[in-house]
Amino acid sequence: RLDEARDVLQIMLKRPPTAYGMWARAMLYLYLGDADEFFTSIAYTPHHGFVPSIRVEPPITRFKNDPRYAALFARFKLPQPRD
Repeated sequence: RLDEARDVLQIMLKRPPTAYGMWARAMLYLYLGDADEFFTSIAYTPHHGFVPSIRVEPPITRFKNDPRYAALFARFKLPQPRD
């Protein structure tokens, strides 16, 4: 399934960025474990209305030691998920 996710990502990377597209890219990077690309994609402005849902995505806690993690939640005024 990881290969399928990477294939979808390659298709998405060929398209111009949109709020929804960047959120979708961020979710793929989150599940692939790529912190740099996740934080870059999720920071896209204007952000999509789904962005606050990152709080309930279980893999998000894998990045909790990254300083960008706390900054992301602060930016959207969201409480950080509990482990």
